[in-house]
Formats: sequence, C-alpha cells, structure tokens
Amino acid sequence: MTHPLLRAERITRSFPAPYAGGNHTVLQDLNLTMEPQTSIAIMGPSGSGKTTLLHLLGALARPDSGTIWLQGTRIDDLGEPERAKIRRKELGFVFQEHALMPHLTALENVLLPTLGAPDLALSAEPRAEKMLQEAGLGERLHHRPDQLSAGQRQRVAVCRARINRPKLIVADEPTGALDRERARTLIGVLLDAQVSEDCGLIVATHDERVAARFDRVLDLVDGRLSERSSDAPGLDL
Repeated sequence: MTHPLLRAERITRSFPAPYAGGNHTVLQDLNLTMEPQTSIAIMGPSGSGKTTLLHLLGALARPDSGTIWLQGTRIDDLGEPERAKIRRKELGFVFQEHALMPHLTALENVLLPTLGAPDLALSAEPRAEKMLQEAGLGERLHHRPDQLSAGQRQRVAVCRARINRPKLIVADEPTGALDRERARTLIGVLLDAQVSEDCGLIVATHDERVAARFDRVLDLVDGRLSERSSDAPGLDL
C-alpha cells in the first residue's frame, strides 16, 4: 500500500485570547493530503495561521485535535524523543528569519543537524560543501551569518534543511525579508532542492509570484485550506 507523503485530518489549534476572553481558534477542522515529490504553496495574509500550520506539519508543535501522518506514520502523538528523530531524519525546516547560529560559519551551520547522527556525519561535510557551492556560496563557506547578506543567509538555511536528505522540506515565508531578485534566487534554490532530493516541499507565502511556481496553491481562509484552480492566472517572478 502506498501512503501519501503527508496527511493532516481535522486539525484544530487555538491560542488563549485573554483580552477577548476565551480562546482564539487559528485552525479549524483543517485537512491536507500531499503526494510524494510535489510542491505546495500555502497562501494567506499575516495572522491567518500559516506559521502555526507549518509548525504542526513540521513536528515542531502539536494540534489541539486531529491527526498528522508522515509517510504512513502518525507523528502528532509521538513522544518528544521520537518527534526529534523524525525532525532530524525526515523533515527539513526553513524559518522566516533563517535561525542560523551566529557564532558558526555557513558550513558549520549546515552541518548542525548531523550532530548526534553517526550514520550521516561521515559523508556530511563533502555534501554540505557541494550544496553550498551549488547555491552560489562556494566563497562563503567559512563566513559567519553577520558576514552574509539576507539572501545568502536564507540559502545557507535551505542547505541546512537539506543536509539529512529529508522526505519533506517546510519553509515559512522564506522570501519575506528579501527583494524581488533575491526572492527569485531563493525560490529557485528551494525548487531545485525539491527535485534533487526527490522530496516534497511546502512553502508558506503571501507572494503571488512565489506561489505561481509551485505544483499546487492552497489558500488558508478561516482556519481551513482551499485548493486554487490550476487554470487561475499566475505572475512571473
């Protein structure tokens, strides 16, 4: 039996709203099915719940209710050690603000997820160097984040997300702080990574030009996802 790469069923997530009284529901009975080796753009304005959803799909948080399955394994109810193992081996996450360690070089940041994984560490450094070179950072291997531009830092973050050959890469507004040209470059790096790693890619964005380059575009509205028509007009990035 072939399982979808990712399946989320009836996901609900709320947060306390002390000034309004009670809770504020961000995601409500949300469903998502994703096939292997596909790319999905999730669109919605700030505050619509995109980051919350990606944290749930990336095993960084748990829903209040509902289930999340990755390659046929339920991940929402696993203990933290098992979830950490899933994140290290099966998932790569790119944060909106890169989340690089400031005292480490680009190469060292990319290698961070391999720490404590002896089966991966042996071949990790040559792989990390190759990915950074392919991302146009061959001359920046030993530069710290404060010596890199915003676009370069995000490209390092993409390489870090790829280092352990994940089955799914999740990126939260990765172009939010970039100008149009740097955004074009970064999205190209992400989509190239999806193909070269033979994995899935989910990106949250509010940029129509970014979304137009993905296999599927989903709108997050009132806590639920709706599929955008494939014949809707797009914009060139």
